[in-house]
Amino acid sequence: PAPGPLLIVANHVSWLDIVVIHALCPHTRFVAKADVGRWPLVRWLAAGSGTLLVDRDRPRDAARAVQCMTQALNQGQTVALFPEGTTSDGRLLLQFRSSLLQGAVSAQAAVQPLVLRYAENGRTPSPSVPYTGSTTFLQSLWRVCMAHDIVVSLSMLPAHPAPHAGGSPQRPHPANP
Repeated sequence: PAPGPLLIVANHVSWLDIVVIHALCPHTRFVAKADVGRWPLVRWLAAGSGTLLVDRDRPRDAARAVQCMTQALNQGQTVALFPEGTTSDGRLLLQFRSSLLQGAVSAQAAVQPLVLRYAENGRTPSPSVPYTGSTTFLQSLWRVCMAHDIVVSLSMLPAHPAPHAGGSPQRPHPANP
């Protein structure tokens, strides 16, 4: 990943995405829906990893989350979010919920795109990994544990320099092209 304060943005297929990204960047703080703060065990894991929770039922909570993200990024931390706001099987990228990207703009942090894909027994996408629809966590966990030969492919795309409020990317300083 790019050095310094960094906002990782990735597609979202499963709870496994968090494990994969943590393997790559162990100190990453995630942005997640507030509901996960009420799930047994997950609540404890989220608190321990400094997860920033957003209450989607309160539209103004996004501004508070952006402020928390900006503060973390200003402290040189890595923050990750799934801008699709939900999971999919990974075949297509869903529409972004872009308001939380403001944290990178406010902190002048680089944005690092990641693409996660899961294969199973040579089939892409994996039928066992997606955590979608009405699937419960226990059902998802069971499917993943019973699957054979799951392989994750993580593509790290080039990091984008810190965006700024004007909307166009910053030009590199002549000394640092």
